[in-house]
Amino acid sequence: MITPQYTSEELEAIYHFFIQTVKTQAIFHTIEAQKLSDTVVDELLLRQDKNPNSKGLLATAKKYNLDNQDLFYFGEQLKTKSWKTLVVFGPEDPQSMPNFLNVLEKGKDISTKVLIGTQITYATSFFDLILPTLTFVEKNGTLINFKGLEQKINSATRCVEAAKPLSEVLCL
Repeated sequence: MITPQYTSEELEAIYHFFIQTVKTQAIFHTIEAQKLSDTVVDELLLRQDKNPNSKGLLATAKKYNLDNQDLFYFGEQLKTKSWKTLVVFGPEDPQSMPNFLNVLEKGKDISTKVLIGTQITYATSFFDLILPTLTFVEKNGTLINFKGLEQKINSATRCVEAAKPLSEVLCL
Protein backbone atom coordinates (compact mmCIF):
# COMPACT_ATOMS: atom_id res chain seq x y z
CA MET A 1 0.00 0.00 0.00
CA ILE A 2 1.42 3.33 -1.06
CA THR A 3 0.61 6.82 0.17
CA PRO A 4 1.06 9.91 -2.06
CA GLN A 5 3.76 11.47 0.06
CA TYR A 6 6.70 10.04 -1.86
CA THR A 7 8.57 11.55 -4.80
CA SER A 8 7.77 10.41 -8.32
CA GLU A 9 11.17 8.71 -8.47
CA GLU A 10 10.43 6.77 -5.28
CA LEU A 11 6.99 5.78 -6.56
CA GLU A 12 8.51 4.49 -9.79
CA ALA A 13 11.04 2.45 -7.77
CA ILE A 14 8.26 0.95 -5.61
CA TYR A 15 6.07 -0.08 -8.53
CA HIS A 16 9.01 -1.40 -10.53
CA PHE A 17 10.34 -3.40 -7.56
CA PHE A 18 7.05 -5.07 -6.69
CA ILE A 19 6.03 -5.81 -10.29
CA GLN A 20 9.44 -6.88 -11.65
CA THR A 21 11.18 -8.39 -8.61
CA VAL A 22 8.39 -9.59 -6.32
CA LYS A 23 6.17 -10.45 -9.31
CA THR A 24 2.97 -9.05 -7.83
CA GLN A 25 0.34 -6.63 -9.04
CA ALA A 26 -1.22 -6.40 -5.57
CA ILE A 27 -0.16 -2.78 -5.20
CA PHE A 28 -2.72 -0.40 -3.74
CA HIS A 29 -2.76 3.37 -3.28
CA THR A 30 -4.55 5.57 -0.78
CA ILE A 31 -5.82 8.30 -3.09
CA GLU A 32 -9.48 9.16 -2.85
CA ALA A 33 -10.44 10.25 -6.36
CA GLN A 34 -13.16 12.65 -5.23
CA LYS A 35 -10.58 14.71 -3.35
CA LEU A 36 -8.49 15.27 -6.47
CA SER A 37 -11.24 17.24 -8.13
CA ASP A 38 -11.64 19.41 -5.08
CA THR A 39 -12.33 23.09 -4.87
CA VAL A 40 -9.25 25.25 -4.67
CA VAL A 41 -9.56 27.86 -1.96
CA ASP A 42 -6.42 29.95 -2.34
CA GLU A 43 -4.89 28.77 -5.66
CA LEU A 44 -1.98 27.17 -3.81
CA LEU A 45 -2.44 25.33 -0.53
CA LEU A 46 -5.98 25.12 0.78
CA ARG A 47 -7.71 22.12 -0.79
CA GLN A 48 -9.13 18.75 0.23
CA ASP A 49 -6.16 16.71 -0.95
CA LYS A 50 -3.42 17.42 1.60
CA ASN A 51 -0.78 15.23 -0.06
CA PRO A 52 2.14 16.60 -2.08
CA ASN A 53 2.21 14.00 -4.86
CA SER A 54 -1.25 12.53 -5.45
CA LYS A 55 -1.02 13.34 -9.15
CA GLY A 56 2.42 11.71 -9.33
CA LEU A 57 1.19 8.55 -7.62
CA LEU A 58 -1.81 8.26 -9.91
CA ALA A 59 0.40 8.79 -12.97
CA THR A 60 2.78 6.04 -11.85
CA ALA A 61 -0.08 3.67 -11.00
CA LYS A 62 -1.67 4.36 -14.38
CA LYS A 63 1.61 3.60 -16.16
CA TYR A 64 1.37 0.09 -14.66
CA ASN A 65 -2.43 -0.14 -15.22
CA LEU A 66 -3.04 -0.20 -11.46
CA ASP A 67 -4.67 3.22 -10.98
CA ASN A 68 -8.00 1.71 -9.83
CA GLN A 69 -6.43 -0.23 -6.97
CA ASP A 70 -7.34 2.22 -4.19
CA LEU A 71 -8.26 1.81 -0.51
CA PHE A 72 -11.75 0.59 -1.36
CA TYR A 73 -10.33 -2.04 -3.71
CA PHE A 74 -7.83 -3.08 -1.03
CA GLY A 75 -10.69 -3.59 1.46
CA GLU A 76 -12.58 -5.68 -1.09
CA GLN A 77 -9.50 -7.81 -1.76
CA LEU A 78 -9.06 -8.44 1.96
CA LYS A 79 -12.54 -9.96 2.03
CA THR A 80 -11.82 -12.42 -0.78
CA LYS A 81 -8.14 -13.33 -0.45
CA SER A 82 -5.84 -14.52 2.29
CA TRP A 83 -2.78 -12.28 2.64
CA LYS A 84 0.49 -13.33 4.26
CA THR A 85 2.34 -10.03 4.04
CA LEU A 86 1.37 -6.37 3.94
CA VAL A 87 3.98 -3.74 3.10
CA VAL A 88 2.88 -0.17 3.75
CA PHE A 89 4.72 2.89 2.50
CA GLY A 90 3.32 5.12 5.21
CA PRO A 91 2.50 8.79 5.15
CA GLU A 92 4.70 11.46 6.68
CA ASP A 93 1.51 13.09 7.87
CA PRO A 94 -1.03 10.43 8.93
CA GLN A 95 -3.58 13.12 9.79
CA SER A 96 -3.79 14.02 6.10
CA MET A 97 -5.35 10.60 5.52
CA PRO A 98 -8.00 9.97 8.18
CA ASN A 99 -9.30 6.74 6.57
CA PHE A 100 -5.83 5.26 6.22
CA LEU A 101 -5.56 3.77 9.72
CA ASN A 102 -9.16 2.52 9.63
CA VAL A 103 -8.49 0.60 6.42
CA LEU A 104 -5.25 -0.79 7.83
CA GLU A 105 -7.16 -2.21 10.78
CA LYS A 106 -9.06 -4.42 8.33
CA GLY A 107 -5.73 -6.14 7.68
CA LYS A 108 -5.01 -6.95 11.31
CA ASP A 109 -5.10 -10.71 10.59
CA ILE A 110 -2.30 -10.52 8.03
CA SER A 111 0.61 -12.38 9.59
CA THR A 112 3.47 -10.06 8.61
CA LYS A 113 2.99 -6.29 8.46
CA VAL A 114 5.87 -4.01 7.45
CA LEU A 115 5.89 -0.22 7.65
CA ILE A 116 8.33 1.71 5.50
CA GLY A 117 8.36 5.43 6.19
CA THR A 118 9.27 8.33 8.41
CA GLN A 119 6.32 8.82 10.74
CA ILE A 120 6.15 5.64 12.80
CA THR A 121 4.58 6.71 16.09
CA TYR A 122 1.00 6.25 14.90
CA ALA A 123 1.27 2.53 14.21
CA THR A 124 4.07 0.93 16.20
CA SER A 125 1.82 -1.69 17.80
CA PHE A 126 0.22 -2.68 14.47
CA PHE A 127 3.39 -3.43 12.48
CA ASP A 128 5.84 -6.30 12.96
CA LEU A 129 8.75 -4.51 11.28
CA ILE A 130 9.40 -0.80 10.77
CA LEU A 131 12.04 0.46 8.33
CA PRO A 132 12.82 4.19 8.48
CA THR A 133 13.30 6.18 5.28
CA LEU A 134 14.33 9.73 4.54
CA THR A 135 12.01 12.66 5.26
CA PHE A 136 11.23 15.37 2.70
CA VAL A 137 14.06 17.57 3.94
CA GLU A 138 16.53 14.72 3.42
CA LYS A 139 15.83 13.71 -0.18
CA ASN A 140 15.86 14.89 -3.77
CA GLY A 141 13.08 14.20 -6.22
CA THR A 142 10.01 15.36 -8.08
CA LEU A 143 6.50 16.08 -6.84
CA ILE A 144 3.57 16.78 -9.15
CA ASN A 145 1.30 19.41 -7.64
CA PHE A 146 -2.49 19.50 -7.83
CA LYS A 147 -2.31 21.47 -11.09
CA GLY A 148 -0.09 18.82 -12.66
CA LEU A 149 3.11 20.88 -12.54
CA GLU A 150 6.36 19.11 -11.69
CA GLN A 151 8.24 20.57 -8.75
CA LYS A 152 11.80 19.52 -7.95
CA ILE A 153 12.89 19.21 -4.32
CA ASN A 154 16.46 19.10 -3.04
CA SER A 155 17.72 17.73 0.23
CA ALA A 156 18.49 20.29 2.90
CA THR A 157 19.90 18.24 5.77
CA ARG A 158 20.15 14.77 7.27
CA CYS A 159 17.92 14.21 10.33
CA VAL A 160 18.20 10.51 11.18
CA GLU A 161 21.48 8.83 10.27
CA ALA A 162 19.92 5.34 10.35
CA ALA A 163 17.27 6.30 7.81
CA LYS A 164 17.91 5.10 4.27
CA PRO A 165 16.76 6.27 0.84
CA LEU A 166 13.79 4.23 -0.35
CA SER A 167 15.85 2.65 -3.12
CA GLU A 168 18.19 1.16 -0.47
CA VAL A 169 15.31 0.01 1.73
CA LEU A 170 13.83 -1.91 -1.21
CA CYS A 171 17.14 -3.78 -1.52
CA LEU A 172 17.06 -5.05 2.08
